[in-house]
Amino acid sequence: MARKIAILGGGASSLFAAWELMSADPTAYDLTVYQVGWRLGGKGASGRRAGDDRIEEHGLHLMFGFYQNVFRVVREAYAVAYEDPERWKEFFQSAGTTLSMMHYLDAARQNWEAWDVPHPTESATEYPGDPDVPEANVRMILQNAWRWLRGLARDVPDLTELAELSTEQLRKSIDELDGVADGRIDVWGIAHRFVDTIASHAASLTLHPDDHAAEARRFDQLLARATRYIPAELRALVDFVMAVTRGLFVDLVLRGSENWFDLDEYDFRAWITRHGGDPASPVVEGLYDAVFSSYSELGAGSILQAAMKAGFLFRGSAIYKMQAGMGDTIFTPLYLALRARGVKFKFFHRVVGVTTGPDAQAVESIVFERQVADADAYDPLHVVEVDLGGGPRQLSCWPSEPLWDRIAEPERTRGRSAPSLENYWTPPDLARRVTLRRVDGVAGDGEFNDVILGISVAALPDLCAPLLEVDPRFATHVEYLAKATTATQAMQLWTVPGKLPVQSNPLVVPNGDPYDTIANMSHLLRAERHPAGTVDGLFYLCSALLESSPPSSRADEGYPRSLLDVATANGREWVGPAGSTGRRCTTPRIARARSGSPRST
Repeated sequence: MARKIAILGGGASSLFAAWELMSADPTAYDLTVYQVGWRLGGKGASGRRAGDDRIEEHGLHLMFGFYQNVFRVVREAYAVAYEDPERWKEFFQSAGTTLSMMHYLDAARQNWEAWDVPHPTESATEYPGDPDVPEANVRMILQNAWRWLRGLARDVPDLTELAELSTEQLRKSIDELDGVADGRIDVWGIAHRFVDTIASHAASLTLHPDDHAAEARRFDQLLARATRYIPAELRALVDFVMAVTRGLFVDLVLRGSENWFDLDEYDFRAWITRHGGDPASPVVEGLYDAVFSSYSELGAGSILQAAMKAGFLFRGSAIYKMQAGMGDTIFTPLYLALRARGVKFKFFHRVVGVTTGPDAQAVESIVFERQVADADAYDPLHVVEVDLGGGPRQLSCWPSEPLWDRIAEPERTRGRSAPSLENYWTPPDLARRVTLRRVDGVAGDGEFNDVILGISVAALPDLCAPLLEVDPRFATHVEYLAKATTATQAMQLWTVPGKLPVQSNPLVVPNGDPYDTIANMSHLLRAERHPAGTVDGLFYLCSALLESSPPSSRADEGYPRSLLDVATANGREWVGPAGSTGRRCTTPRIARARSGSPRST
């Protein structure tokens, strides 16, 4: 008999877990996803505004080409949902998805120039999600980084005999580099070979700490020599990559380690400084901004393993832009495919609490608040007409608010007058509570065997207090991570003809505060409906949102509104006095990584 599993939350982690379970054995599990509000996706959800089908989402949603497992699942879901294993390519394209960094030319941060980041060309003919991709490791990333740096350098001859050098001969060659005339030796080739040799012999070398210093000196000598071959306009970017490669070599390779997270004892800026990099570099600032850490520290290992994989282990392209909203391109096909495989979805179910049994060894009950009485019959998708290239087509999408005509009275009237159904900070309604209970045997209606907790960690102190009381390790984990969640803000600009923002580069990070990341998303206009000649540009902006105090309790309905007011003020500051740039914008939106993230428009 299939085990009945309750999945709490409909974000990416929950849906991917459901997919993997059903892929492993569709007859072994009976899955039900319980979701607050009317749509899936968690903080990655998007919706279509009624009337013009404008895509409204929180933040800038791109896909990196190293997301091997994400693309694998997405590709499989498209094949099931649309019966076409190639259709996913229409929704993820790399054309026009280049990255720029903003470099300020003055201390007042008024004058700036955009630096385009050249993409490496490794694996350009492959796709993310392809099978048989080798497992990533530090040495592989360093090798690809050297290839990329070498590609940026001026032409120098290959010395293929380097491949035959022993470790000692290679070291001797490095020590004698200063005696070699410029242009007579492939410095990047030596560097590549040196890192590979040391990495392959790290366990047997048993280097003394003094030897570590000697090898680091040789590495520094290589870096200094190699910079002679780098064009001046790329020096800041190359200096960053060289500081990172030096750090990985000294702190991991020389010690025979592959564990990125050994480096998390350092804040990233401190680690970059430790290895000769510039902590104020736009590359460093951009990485903090990209992961919403502008106002906090950032573990060096955590950001490095993501950034280096994004830069040097991608497939096809480093970055993919989705050709419709994230909800349309990710969560619609996942929902359709999971439903086709028998997974059930219960929308408008807000989790109130999770309790344990007498022995505190398992979750014994889950308490929900049914936001809509007839939620079980709700059909969440509606159809819009889009043109992704090749002519108009019908696309199933999520709306920006519930499809009220599919909700019977009096629930329709009540829902429209209530606070947002996705608002975590809403007082509970005791009269609408329902409870699921755990059983060991065959589970019937109102029962479950197992539970998957897919709700953001910041909500768990409220929802899972009994679990935290009986499991100190879980409590410590939750306490630490819940405090580290970050509020974010996002704004979308639709521009009228002739009034494009100055930052017209495809993707700029770090951008000007108070919205530090901006992307040109004008390609999405064809997936929306606008009267001819009214709109000619679309830009997405986002950043961390600095809070003046800790988050309020769940009963404080006004908390999301207060943050929205801050985000709106920041948006007006960015746009300029009285909309002087001619930009049309939506009201900014805020979200926190909590269950039922607030979404206001």
